[in-house]
Amino acid sequence: MSTNVHLQAHQSPLRFHTYSPGKIHVNDHIYTKTILCKQDSIILAEAPDMDDVNLDTLKKWQNDFQPELILIGTGAESREPSNIIHTFCCEEQIALDAMSTDYCIRTLIALQNEFRALICLLSP
Repeated sequence: MSTNVHLQAHQSPLRFHTYSPGKIHVNDHIYTKTILCKQDSIILAEAPDMDDVNLDTLKKWQNDFQPELILIGTGAESREPSNIIHTFCCEEQIALDAMSTDYCIRTLIALQNEFRALICLLSP
């Protein structure tokens, strides 16, 4: 089943156009690899996949971005993050939510105008 979701109509520095499995269309670029972003910018255009995120990566992201929330878009299907991610977020008191990428993008769009420190890992 092919999903093509049109996502955003209002103006924002980080503008999501469409998502379909394997492709995330943001601003003028189509991403086919995992990306890391904040509400208003792409931080890493080629971020590690969720399964490749390790403790060193999480510590670096915490040091660089001080997130109070980590959103994870897991691709076409919702999957649970690894125990490493769960444990790190619990120990550091960082909220964590993982869902399919289309729902994650919608959640990120809803949070774009909030002044929360968050990062979002999106797998196409």
